[in-house]
Amino acid sequence: MIESLENTGVPQACGTKSDGVRLGDFIFVSGQLPINTDGTMSTGDIKEQTRLCLDHVKGVLQKAGLDLRYVLQIRIYLSDISEEAAMCEVFNEVFNAPYPARSCVGVAGLQGGAKIEIEAYAVDTRALEILCRENSTGCASCH
Repeated sequence: MIESLENTGVPQACGTKSDGVRLGDFIFVSGQLPINTDGTMSTGDIKEQTRLCLDHVKGVLQKAGLDLRYVLQIRIYLSDISEEAAMCEVFNEVFNAPYPARSCVGVAGLQGGAKIEIEAYAVDTRALEILCRENSTGCASCH
């Protein structure tokens, strides 16, 4: 059964979609735009917009009881690919090694004039982590 994950702290950008969905241990986070809590699109620089998008991704993951450590892949859309280095500065502040797989795609435009949109894919591995800790010899999946 698919479970909808809604980040209630952020207004919907548009359309009929879930902020994220969960199917078993798999979490798929829809593209998150840099929308302020009042529903307006951020007009900040790429760093500010990146932080907002990642905060929204975190909010969806929190609905599944997870955080950014469980993200396997991130897909980033930039309206100006020349801003990738500045976006990466924020990305490197937020994520620790091992880093998620990542794609960064330059696009002609994003909704509302946003500079960035971020979607993510995560897996809930908490049950496996508990089993590995309880197994005194360890297991190949955790090492």
